[in-house]
Amino acid sequence: MGWILIRNMAKRMRSQKRFRHTGCENFFLMQLLHMHSAERDAIHIEQLELFARIGVTNDERERPQRLTVSITVWPNEQFDHLGDDVARAVDYSVVSAAVRDFVAGRSDKLIETLAEALASYLLGMFRIRQVQIELRKFALPDAQYAAAIVTRSTSVA
Repeated sequence: MGWILIRNMAKRMRSQKRFRHTGCENFFLMQLLHMHSAERDAIHIEQLELFARIGVTNDERERPQRLTVSITVWPNEQFDHLGDDVARAVDYSVVSAAVRDFVAGRSDKLIETLAEALASYLLGMFRIRQVQIELRKFALPDAQYAAAIVTRSTSVA
């Protein structure tokens, strides 16, 4: 489903009174956009373990803390166009190593800052159109974790 089709469906929905003032139009558009993005192939790395100097206080940043990161990348090239050629693919082991190296060299106060910087780094480093980062920190005694989630895309000309 292309963007033109989504735009045309949105125009039709706006012309139908049953979608006005109900909030259904926005919900339906979001579902269509999700369906469009779901057509793109993605690579997902679930809960890669990292150690980073992160925290608001100097004491928190004094020694590395355990974090996990889940990363989804949408490559520029669809999987069916790769022709089983490793050189054309986004290598998830290389992505994982790059993430570890990037995080190891930083010291941030906020997981939000680190997640944003990591997303920007990956977009510039690999042949990907979009990236989603979920960075988890295990600092709250009464919760499993706190997380920052960012989704970033390359600029479309």
